[in-house]
Amino acid sequence: MQDVYADGVRLRVSESLGKGGEGAIFALADHPHEALKLYRRELRGQRERKVRAMVQSQLATRTKLASFPTRIVTTRAGAFLGFVMNRVSGHRALHELYSPKSRLQHFPEVDYRFLIRAAQNVARAVGSIHNSGCVIGDLNHSGILVAHDATVLLIDADSFQFRSQGELYPCVVGVPEFLPPELHGRSLASVERTASHDNFSLAVAIFQLLFMGRHPYAGVHAGTELSMGEAIAGNLFAYSRRRRNSTSSAPPPGALTLDVFPGYAQDAFEEAFGLAPSDRPDAAAWIRTMVALENSLQSCSNVATHYFPPGATACCWCDLASRGGVEMFPNRRGVGAVDTSASLNLATAIQAIRSFHVPNVAELLPAVSPPEQISTKLRESISAASWTRVAGGIVTLGGIAGFFVAPSVWLLFVGAIIFGLSMSRKSKAPTDEYLQAYRRAHAKVQQSLDSFARQSQLWQVLTVQVDMVTAVDAYERHSESLDSALARLQATRETRQLNAYLDTISIRSAHISGIGVDRTATLVSFGVETAADVTPSKIHGVPGFGEVLTGRLINWRRTHERDFRYDPNSNPQDRADQEQLKQQHAEYQARLAAQILKGYETLSRGQSQLPAIRAAASSDETLMTALRLRAQAERDLLALGASVPSLPLSIPKVDSPQQIAPFVTPLLSSQSQSTSAPTKRAPIQRVTSTPHCPRCGKLMVVRVARRGTLAGQQFWGCPNFPRCHGTRRYL
Repeated sequence: MQDVYADGVRLRVSESLGKGGEGAIFALADHPHEALKLYRRELRGQRERKVRAMVQSQLATRTKLASFPTRIVTTRAGAFLGFVMNRVSGHRALHELYSPKSRLQHFPEVDYRFLIRAAQNVARAVGSIHNSGCVIGDLNHSGILVAHDATVLLIDADSFQFRSQGELYPCVVGVPEFLPPELHGRSLASVERTASHDNFSLAVAIFQLLFMGRHPYAGVHAGTELSMGEAIAGNLFAYSRRRRNSTSSAPPPGALTLDVFPGYAQDAFEEAFGLAPSDRPDAAAWIRTMVALENSLQSCSNVATHYFPPGATACCWCDLASRGGVEMFPNRRGVGAVDTSASLNLATAIQAIRSFHVPNVAELLPAVSPPEQISTKLRESISAASWTRVAGGIVTLGGIAGFFVAPSVWLLFVGAIIFGLSMSRKSKAPTDEYLQAYRRAHAKVQQSLDSFARQSQLWQVLTVQVDMVTAVDAYERHSESLDSALARLQATRETRQLNAYLDTISIRSAHISGIGVDRTATLVSFGVETAADVTPSKIHGVPGFGEVLTGRLINWRRTHERDFRYDPNSNPQDRADQEQLKQQHAEYQARLAAQILKGYETLSRGQSQLPAIRAAASSDETLMTALRLRAQAERDLLALGASVPSLPLSIPKVDSPQQIAPFVTPLLSSQSQSTSAPTKRAPIQRVTSTPHCPRCGKLMVVRVARRGTLAGQQFWGCPNFPRCHGTRRYL
């Protein structure tokens, strides 16, 4: 490298810090807090006047939140080469924070509060640039750097737009996914950027932080598939609630929705991505919104590191993990001790829950004895029946007497005798009618009992009791599952190694024909961050990716699969995975234990409330009226000499006990998805991980037999075919 000078002093250049499209960044041996940017030869003439004006205007003194040029760097003869700036260290690009898998690698300890704090600081940095008299113009995910204390620094400041001595030095570049709708399709070299343009880019960055890397315009659009640039140009905010009908768009599957956020945050995003550029919130407005949001976050009762927006009915991060998604904020802080206050311990609580006595009907309902008197209706019925019986007897006796007095008309008297006997038979009380009356009265009692139970404190006691039995069952089953989970962990070792390797290969680093920056941003917004995410099932739902582009992506993944080498020996990652599994197992048990102890306390209070519940039953007029009616019906049946039906009463059961979430760990989830097209033949039992070629050791790929008895069926084949003919059929 040629000698470089600043202010006439030779600079000692040390190691390279990185390269970009414009040039390279180097460290300075004698100035550890500064760095050097050297432009490519063909760009120096285009950049010189602007950089000299920046240094002369002393922009670096106006804010500490951007890395402006501080000194001009030249050859010994004074030819422009680049500039010196403050060195940035200990920071990561913004997308490494908001993309879930990158965050787990570079920011493993942070939670959602950190992301919102970073969003505040992004807004502060943008606001400081505007206050300095500059417009950023090319605000994007690579130009925003975040430190591990959530502070933010903006780089590439030499591209910012500013004025000096009446001359405009424009920003002539831009990343399409951060450009506002009004700039799409225009030549950036001829556009004077405004703060409103930056406000759009700022809103995109904040949205991606809050929505786990999703882009606000990458969604499912009705009708023809649109690129992200087309969606932005058309103002099709995929998450909009106000303009849902006009945008005909929806968020990608598995994404957060706008309604989980409080109204003021929803309004901010609607205005930022609305139709009027002048309505976009500025940096100060976003700072206020993010501060309010951070203060309103809810904490999850199950995972200590889960904080979620107040509009969500339950923890959205638990929900995503339970559906097989990435654990956004894993708990790496260890498991807290189970609270065993009030002289309780878990074994005592479990035993008490198992033996908890649910009150039966006899204990709950007051005894109501049958009344001494029969009902008025039955009394009148019996009286009428008695007169009918007397009249029937008289007619019968008259018929018998007439038979002897006037035998010539015996037929008439025989009829009288039959009629009289018939009247006597009809005089019996209608027992069936009173049996039905008793059944109806009993049903009314059961109905009243159900209503009372559900409206009284008894229902809470019953619900908690059923929930606690469910929790105890889950706890006792889970306590025996760790060995099984560790065995499954060992069985998936090769698959996990492969996926861990593929997860180190970012989709942003891929150079695939037909998949540029725009489509890459769409992939990331649909959860395709790394080579491990490239599977047919995931790509199938991404707009703009048909058979050709999907095939290219899968071939890209396979090229990296071939470079993978399985390590059969125990390694630090194995031990880390085992410890992580044990911790997840302990966390799950601790949550169940805390739930059981809390539920037992509630049950204990419920036990003391039973006398009050019985007293409430005795004063419930509807229930008591039903009991008295049934007692009267019973008395009537006894008076008729009929047996009383044995019809039991029951306290209603809780139909919907709580659902105990099963123990789920991403370590044991099925991450290895076939990248081959599904076969239409009957399914074949497959090996559980990608094997190596028995001849050359390369990681094998799936092929389809073209001829022979297995034509159409899949098998493992060597990627070096035809040089290598190693094969391995499915088991």
